[in-house]
Amino acid sequence: SAHLDPIERVAIPDSRVPAGHCDNPDCVGDVMRTTTKFAAGLTSILLMLAMPAMGTENSAAKIEFVFGTANIVSVTGQKRAAEKGSPVYVGDTVITLDARAQLRFTDGAYVALLPGSEFRVNAYRYNGQLDGNERLSMELIRGGLRTISGKIGKNLQSAYEMITDVATIGIRGTDYTVVYDESISGSVSSGRIAVCNAGGCLDIPEGQ
Repeated sequence: SAHLDPIERVAIPDSRVPAGHCDNPDCVGDVMRTTTKFAAGLTSILLMLAMPAMGTENSAAKIEFVFGTANIVSVTGQKRAAEKGSPVYVGDTVITLDARAQLRFTDGAYVALLPGSEFRVNAYRYNGQLDGNERLSMELIRGGLRTISGKIGKNLQSAYEMITDVATIGIRGTDYTVVYDESISGSVSSGRIAVCNAGGCLDIPEGQ
């Protein structure tokens, strides 16, 4: 379970003034400023309590481990360090500089990235159970990866794709490796994949 820091006890000054002791403008001003400051502080606390904590609630995946330096760039261009436990959201690009990193999606899929790779989550939909609306679209911009499909790929193969500039990979299995630079290459450890472009599709069986 998540660890919550204890609430710090803060002394709140008593702004009550006995009758007959606040007849001058300076005193009235002090009471009003104290009351306003307290109200503003209370509003801030209520807003913080109402806001959800930044975490992995709506993330597509999280970083399981990273050895080296890697970053995550959001769809708006904001960059943050990729660390163990970092959430990865739809639209995020994971960039491994000198690092090896592994992601685990909420449907149980794994993606292991080689150093010098750029990998983006284009679309993801999985609500914890299979209902026919699942979707996983990933893009290898450059570099290399190995992936093992999760529930989406195993149960609804038409909802799964891995995109590169030269071809799109659909799966007929669960475990494959792909490397993309100026051309695409890879191997299949389990099952089959279909590599498709404008010229058609090529099925690659296990062991090739």
